[in-house]
Amino acid sequence: MKREKTINYRNAFLHKLQLCLFLQPQPSLSEQNSNLVNNKKGLSFPLLIIAIIIGVAIYKDFDFKNLRFEKPALAIVYILTFLMTVFFLVKKPKGK
Repeated sequence: MKREKTINYRNAFLHKLQLCLFLQPQPSLSEQNSNLVNNKKGLSFPLLIIAIIIGVAIYKDFDFKNLRFEKPALAIVYILTFLMTVFFLVKKPKGK
């Protein structure tokens, strides 16, 4: 019984310390495990297809002999779209 009180006091102290340091309290192990199970999301199939198609278009538009793009303005649009697509594929969703 005395050990449980000591653990509760210690946990309360650590919680207050974290709040004072503007840190979020750490979730318990069971909360962490449930969050890992619930937050498993695969890659977005449409974004993956878009990234592959635009990546191939960039590759085909590049002239390897002169190290230049055949259509520079279109290449800029392709590259920006490709980077945005890869960003959205890699980005982790924010949990609420």
